[in-house]
Amino acid sequence: ARPSTGRRQHRGQSTLVVTSVAFAFILLVCAGLFVRSFRTLVADDSGIGAANVLTMRVRLPFAGYGDPDRIRTFYRTVEEQLRASPGVRAASVASDLPLDPDGERRAFTAEGATTPGVPQSAAVTWIHGDHFKTYGIPIVAGRSFSPDEQRENRHVAIVSQRVADTYWVGQD
Repeated sequence: ARPSTGRRQHRGQSTLVVTSVAFAFILLVCAGLFVRSFRTLVADDSGIGAANVLTMRVRLPFAGYGDPDRIRTFYRTVEEQLRASPGVRAASVASDLPLDPDGERRAFTAEGATTPGVPQSAAVTWIHGDHFKTYGIPIVAGRSFSPDEQRENRHVAIVSQRVADTYWVGQD
């Protein structure tokens, strides 16, 4: 009876070792793929210059800031004071950081769209100030917001190249 028990125990240990080595190999391959994906993500140029950029999140209390004009005045004042600070080259106020996945989405009407069947919604970031200059984002075509548009809260938009290519294929 002893030799058969020893063989069973040896077989069980061998199975455990083989299983452990297989799991270790799978974890090693997954870790390698994770590192490669992370390197690719870091090396990918998003077009946003985040070096030497300071960000902060400000949440205003509803008491005292329930009026949209008062909120705009607060953020406009903050942006102006930041811009006037020594060493600051550009300042802006925005509802979201670039590439923030939690941004607000809005439906819109794409006048003159060449792809009428495509659902018309996009991520929206509300900005004030030199937003594109702050992040070093080039404007490929068109222009930035004018001071009057920002001050009067006009309903104007700057769209990304991706949105332009989706809705206005081949158009300026």
